[in-house]
Amino acid sequence: MMLISRDLRPERQVYYAGSVLLEILFQRGTEREQRERNRISAQSLYREFRERTGAQSELFFLALDWLFLLGIVNSEGEVVSNVSAETPDHE
Repeated sequence: MMLISRDLRPERQVYYAGSVLLEILFQRGTEREQRERNRISAQSLYREFRERTGAQSELFFLALDWLFLLGIVNSEGEVVSNVSAETPDHE
């Protein structure tokens, strides 16, 4: 599977799926402490992703792997988090 292909359905593309995953991560925990912000179990992340997109697990894992390789998300056991949420503020 390519990141960008000639398929006219963007919801089938890894970059689109990655954007949905990031949207889920950024929308979570807006009222929680910064350390807990943008953290979610992989199972909950998949469930929300599936509800929003209807896509199968293959696309979910491809997008999650892609974001991990780019250094945008991190995985600690079964918890997925946005890397920027783990970086302490330098004020």
